[in-house]
Amino acid sequence: MLYDLEFKGGSRGRVLRVYIDKTDGGATIDDCAEVSRGLSLLLDVEDIIPGARYELEVSTPGIERVLRTPWHFELAVKKLIRLKTSAPAPLPEGMTAKGPIRSVDGTLISVNDKEVSLVDRQDRTWTIPFEIIHRGKVIFEDGAGRPKSQRGK
Repeated sequence: MLYDLEFKGGSRGRVLRVYIDKTDGGATIDDCAEVSRGLSLLLDVEDIIPGARYELEVSTPGIERVLRTPWHFELAVKKLIRLKTSAPAPLPEGMTAKGPIRSVDGTLISVNDKEVSLVDRQDRTWTIPFEIIHRGKVIFEDGAGRPKSQRGK
């Protein structure tokens, strides 16, 4: 399945990045090669990207995948995620903070068309509206349930 697309252009050339995945597990390198061959042929024959040359890259979104759309978040329910916000995150009920909080880590528990909810390590439930989510990504945990950045600690 198509997970995401990016098209970036600049003075050094243009790049079309296509991210694929499988619902029953991660896509393989053979899957990426097959999609790349078929898509490259289609793009060349149909001249969908006119003008100067471009580079086509096909890969998986990876373990620590970016979460851009509500659908991406739905696929990440029950996973540990990190959200960066463009405005201060609404605090969980009863919580106070010395300053604005713009980054929240927690297990994603629900998603709807307006917001996501996650539970942090202190068992607080955060509800963050999509309109202030700047960036989201899945955080890979090692076997001990720690984010990879905390291994060996």
